[in-house]
Amino acid sequence: MRYLLLMRHAKAETRGPGAADRDRPLVKRGLRDAALIGAAVARDGITPDLVLCSPATRTRETLDAMLPCFAGAPRVVFDEALYGAGEPEYLRAITEADDAAGRLLIVGHNPTMHASALALAGSGDRALRERLTAKFPTAALAIIAFSCSAWSKTAPGGGELVSLLLPRDLGAEAAES
Repeated sequence: MRYLLLMRHAKAETRGPGAADRDRPLVKRGLRDAALIGAAVARDGITPDLVLCSPATRTRETLDAMLPCFAGAPRVVFDEALYGAGEPEYLRAITEADDAAGRLLIVGHNPTMHASALALAGSGDRALRERLTAKFPTAALAIIAFSCSAWSKTAPGGGELVSLLLPRDLGAEAAES
């Protein structure tokens, strides 16, 4: 069984005049939420073997807040193709991932992260899938299981949505910043 963890970056500052989008850092709430999700991943025993991360500041900081929660250090690759990318680029990154990794975490951006989760999760608990369809907020993490032997065999509709973690489900209050 292979597990794909699709993580939308945590809450970041809004872009100010003249500021570059890719340089937006996380706010305090974002740092807290990313750590909450990282702790939940570790607690559930699905620590990634490999991480593919967009090089944007907010995705890097999301990952940095999660990494201390993991018992082992996963291999991390910053993939320029994940910044400003669409669903085809995310699917390419997944299908080209190292097969030695049974658990793959991708830290990226919406709307592509949400669209990718919806496209890949063809089965799973109905209520969970409806919840995924409704919203994919900052710091959301979808966990999709694939019964294939290689990442290259993953395809849209081929995965089972097994979990959807949101910071508010873990005790985080959205009103804090």
